[in-house]
Amino acid sequence: MNRRAFTLIELLIVIAIMGIVTASMTRIVLTLHRTTRFTLHEARARSVLASEHDWILSGPHLPADSRSRPLPMDPTLFADIPDATGTYRVAPTRVPRLYRLTLDLTWRESMNTMTVEREWLVAREEEES
Repeated sequence: MNRRAFTLIELLIVIAIMGIVTASMTRIVLTLHRTTRFTLHEARARSVLASEHDWILSGPHLPADSRSRPLPMDPTLFADIPDATGTYRVAPTRVPRLYRLTLDLTWRESMNTMTVEREWLVAREEEES
């Protein structure tokens, strides 16, 4: 028997295999894209928090009452993270003149809420009344 062409079944099997490979590769590429975008936003968020840290510590007054306050600078202006909001808290520790500064930045990323939080121990002189 001399065969010159593929049968219909053989062609359908090849097309089905190509569809499965394409579907799995598309899912992998989309996951990689989301992961890369999150990593980029996380790096920008850490940069924003480092800048906010410097900004807060450069001020004359460090409110150590553990209340959450909005970040002094708007993170959406220079971080290129849409809908980013941030807060900071300054809490006293058991050691005199040592405070815990906590900054966090939150944004929406494809139906999920992402948060990056950084914490520093800060030594400050007591303010004279």
